[in-house]
Amino acid sequence: KFIYYFNSANGSYLIMGKDSAITKQHLIDCTDTVTIGELTSIGGYGTQILSHSTSLQHNKQSCAPITIGHHCFVGTRSIILPGSILPNQAVLGAGAVLKKQFTESFSLYGGVPAKFIKKMDENYAFFHRTYRPK
Repeated sequence: KFIYYFNSANGSYLIMGKDSAITKQHLIDCTDTVTIGELTSIGGYGTQILSHSTSLQHNKQSCAPITIGHHCFVGTRSIILPGSILPNQAVLGAGAVLKKQFTESFSLYGGVPAKFIKKMDENYAFFHRTYRPK
């Protein structure tokens, strides 16, 4: 595992698994810990991974960790909110807003807010690759 530490008062950090990839022009807020599993790709551009939010009701900031599993693909311009979990071997469609803790692998999630769309073929090569193409 590669671990990248974000220096913050609460000790949060970014954990990136082996051969995971983040393309250009994404925003990752590490107010709380963000974990991205092995061989996962954050594709396209403009995705926001936000581990904090503001409660208007309570007039305070809150934060929660975010977990993106191994062998996942996150489509362009997605938004991932505090406390979210994208399970192993899953796809988050372009433009989706993830704000839940999903558990079903080999699944496509998408929409605003993100929901289960369909089961994906477990034999897709992406879900079983052992290296990241150069």
